[in-house]
Amino acid sequence: MPKNRTTKSNVFKRAFLVLIFCVFFLVFSFSLWRVYQKKYQQNEVNQEIQKLQREIEKLEGENKDLGELLSYLETMDFKEKEIKDKLNLIKEGEELVIIKERKDAIEDRTDQEKSLLTQRK
Repeated sequence: MPKNRTTKSNVFKRAFLVLIFCVFFLVFSFSLWRVYQKKYQQNEVNQEIQKLQREIEKLEGENKDLGELLSYLETMDFKEKEIKDKLNLIKEGEELVIIKERKDAIEDRTDQEKSLLTQRK
């Protein structure tokens, strides 16, 4: 009878140790899984930060280009050019030169355009 009692006691101890081992294993596994998830999330956040930094650099470059364009558009040289081109105005002391195309050159050009259109059909 005493052997039976020690055997039951040993079985109980072993079962208890196995149970404790399983609990520690589960806790350890869960901890590892949480660490992995945190690292994965951190990696995703870092990638998003890098993407946004590249976008910021691109937008800063575009902003600089637009600032330079705006500076040019505010210059008198640009304003004078636009006035001359769009309104056909000149400054005092300047002379306007108009070059007319010859009538026969215009007719030649329209004939060439017509022949190109008929060839495409």
